Amino acid sequence: MRVVLWNCKGGLKKKDKVKYLLDFRPDIAVIPEIREAHLQALNPQDYCWVTNHPLGKAPKGLGVLCFGNYRIEQLPRDEEMEIFLPLRIHGGLQAFNLLAFWNFYHLCKHGRFRGAKGEAGVALAALRHYSSFLADPSLFIGDLNMGPTLSQPSFARLSTVLEENGLKDLSRIKAQKSSNGSHWKTFRMRRKEKIFYHHLDHAFGSAFFEKRLDAFQIDEQAMEMFSDHAPVTLDFQT
Repeated sequence: MRVVLWNCKGGLKKKDKVKYLLDFRPDIAVIPEIREAHLQALNPQDYCWVTNHPLGKAPKGLGVLCFGNYRIEQLPRDEEMEIFLPLRIHGGLQAFNLLAFWNFYHLCKHGRFRGAKGEAGVALAALRHYSSFLADPSLFIGDLNMGPTLSQPSFARLSTVLEENGLKDLSRIKAQKSSNGSHWKTFRMRRKEKIFYHHLDHAFGSAFFEKRLDAFQIDEQAMEMFSDHAPVTLDFQT
């Protein structure tokens, strides 16, 4: 099973960008910043899309798309948790839970999490809310807008909570297996003339997926061509 995570920066309007994504041949794609009108160009078998800006003219949102024999079961969610999307994925040898996210950190636009930070923020609240949902087998995948080199205390706290719930950082697992280190770069940030790289796009998995992880790859060239984020590709034995 191949899962691709890619913040596509404003959508997939251009054909070469669509082709670039489809050339990864995903079974499941988690796509932050995609516009709903662009989903059909990917020709998924099934999909789910949510936004936190429903009154916008062409709002960006989070799309989860399935291809081949994989299908999505949408589950009840707390709509004020922007944007954490609980899904049940069917297909392959094992159905599993997927909590996909495009986290705005403390920048929620609506509801009780607007402006909330730290322990009161939406990310930790979502993990508490969906803790039973994240039982094995499950995946937690998306753009956190934080990472080991950006918002370090927040990321460390969130990683600890995930580990307490039995989910491991799959980039670290793969780095340990390959001895290539864990300095992944998935995001290119420009500030005036300087460029900074961070790892904001994350995948955590329960024991089922930890044991079956074959590959964790990042195509950094995409940060030059198509987006300020690089796609993350995860291959699992099924």
